[in-house]
Amino acid sequence: MPDDATHCAYARVYRVLLQAADDLETLRHEGAEVGVEPHAGAAMMAVRLASAVLFPAVPCQTPPWSQDTDRLLDLCVNWRDAAFRVGEFAPVPALRIVTDESGGGGVRSAST
Repeated sequence: MPDDATHCAYARVYRVLLQAADDLETLRHEGAEVGVEPHAGAAMMAVRLASAVLFPAVPCQTPPWSQDTDRLLDLCVNWRDAAFRVGEFAPVPALRIVTDESGGGGVRSAST
């Protein structure tokens, strides 16, 4: 177990990481310029992973997000896809193109 000074330093860094992740989440959603979202997303995932890794050293602090460190480690393995929301991390499309037997088609909600 780390001494009190080390524990306090870890706790301070942990809180800074949580705040940085929250700030990056805001930037990702409200990016001031086009194209900032993927970069903010990648940085947010990295900071969230860092906080999940540090959490066992500071169990007295608020748990990181959903406490799903396995999910965060999975994101680490696939950080690029997760950050850029491609592959298995891609959002479900709101619309899909459909065709019928006669070759006609259209656009439908992805939920139908």
